[in-house]
Amino acid sequence: MHPAGERLELLVSSTLMLGAEQPLAVAPVDLAELVADVLDLMQPSLEHRGIAVQRAQGGLPPVPADRARLRQALLNLVVNAADAMPHGGRLLVSTELDHAAQRALIAVEDSGAGVSDELRARLESDPRSTKPFGLGLGLVVCRDVASAHGGELRIERSAALGGARFVIALPSQAVAAATAGSR
Repeated sequence: MHPAGERLELLVSSTLMLGAEQPLAVAPVDLAELVADVLDLMQPSLEHRGIAVQRAQGGLPPVPADRARLRQALLNLVVNAADAMPHGGRLLVSTELDHAAQRALIAVEDSGAGVSDELRARLESDPRSTKPFGLGLGLVVCRDVASAHGGELRIERSAALGGARFVIALPSQAVAAATAGSR
């Protein structure tokens, strides 16, 4: 399928997911491979917008998750980051282990204007779109996907790029095992 068609299909499926209680199809997911998949899908659009992409993947064991839903959430965050940089910029997508919290983290950071404290508070309580032509679904889907996995969506400031940093934090037995194995 053509990348634009695949992106459209993902957007439609995320709309259909809202409000529908569907069980998670949990299996081990390689987060580095998932990030590569989404960035490969978005690469033509990001290049066209003048957005340079960086990946930073830590050595992460597979994480038990619903790959399709996690892919949708990551795609939404990448699209939001791109929209925050209408004149180009830098995008950093990283995965890492948070040993202390026993969480696997997927972070999407941009060099856009960032998220003010006021907007962050509003988005955390009501994550519908603030974009003039947004459907209001992207962050809702991300929050719901993280929550369905027992995790959370965090909205922060990017120390690396100066813009926004959105983090999907997922609990993981694999993280606990990796932490125990490194002692």
